[in-house]
Amino acid sequence: KINPEKTFEDLYKKLYSDSITQDLKITASENAASAGQNINLKLYGFWPNEPVAIIFGKNSYYVKVDNQGYASTDLVVPDQSNRAAVIQAIGNDSKFSYQTTFTIL
Repeated sequence: KINPEKTFEDLYKKLYSDSITQDLKITASENAASAGQNINLKLYGFWPNEPVAIIFGKNSYYVKVDNQGYASTDLVVPDQSNRAAVIQAIGNDSKFSYQTTFTIL
């Protein structure tokens, strides 16, 4: 079965290999922290200069990646009853999406 989103991502990387230097991913400076604490999130592999929406629990953020599809931004750990949280980044133009799990202490 062909995954059209993955195929499109691969084609885009081939066409713009000079611009995109990393595979699509996001990494948080911590994998667990208390509500209200700041963490840093790094984004890689999005389209150059693309706005990216970040959803972390009930908090939403927007960041624009650089000409290599990279950005770094600080987020505040949300106050929520569920200790298991997801941080998701979605490219505004590419619609590329990546998520990672996070534990709220």
